Amino acid sequence: MSFVMIRFEGLCCHIKNNALGVARRTVLPATPDHHPHISYIEMYAADLKVADNPDWAEKFIGYQRFGEDFVRVEIRNERVELISEVRSTTFDVHGSFDQRIPQLTKVSKTFKDIKPALVDKEVIDSGVVAGYFDMKKGMLAAGPPEYFVTTFKPSHVWAARHLAQWAQLEIEIVPPLKFRVTNLATKKSRELVLSKNADLVTIGNQMRNDILGQPVTNGGPGAHFDTYYDLAKDPVTDRPKPEGDLGMGTGCSNSGYP
Repeated sequence: MSFVMIRFEGLCCHIKNNALGVARRTVLPATPDHHPHISYIEMYAADLKVADNPDWAEKFIGYQRFGEDFVRVEIRNERVELISEVRSTTFDVHGSFDQRIPQLTKVSKTFKDIKPALVDKEVIDSGVVAGYFDMKKGMLAAGPPEYFVTTFKPSHVWAARHLAQWAQLEIEIVPPLKFRVTNLATKKSRELVLSKNADLVTIGNQMRNDILGQPVTNGGPGAHFDTYYDLAKDPVTDRPKPEGDLGMGTGCSNSGYP
């Protein structure tokens, strides 16, 4: 048995209270062409054997970040499922998640309900999101806080604070760590199998420079946060934008609903 961490970086919204009994549904919202994000699954290069993954052999992208070797596969319009045998028996949310992950109904006065298309079916329709992942067991928590404080302007009831650099799900499985990735349009599935020592995978939705650890300001603070408001059932008329001391990275935070 092994405890593994599934980390969520960039534009990821963790939705609860959906009609399916799933504890949280993490959706990766699609981004506009002028602010394109890459949706991906990332792992340490040492945790991957290409020979064990024939369906992905020509899709692996290798790179370094802060001196470490990583590999990613890019996904688009796909469902990601954990298919390892799970030993965790409950789902819990750590207090750090509620403290460091901005909640959309507390950020905006007029964000009331999520689009039914995101929560009323086991399989989301093709073209609705860039990708999604359903959480059923484990412990959902926030990652470490950013070292700068983020303020949403105009302010509603979410006070200025250090936001999390990412969200993370810790779950106990029987190794190895395995995922099924299914294209929502074609229904074609591929399995991603890591080594028995693998205990960290990232599901992300970021710009290329962020993935490489070279963030740049693109369109100003909060330029990408609008993608969350577009997940609302009804139009959101007030759209507070996150502003940080550096004006960098604040718009690509994880979010939560409600």
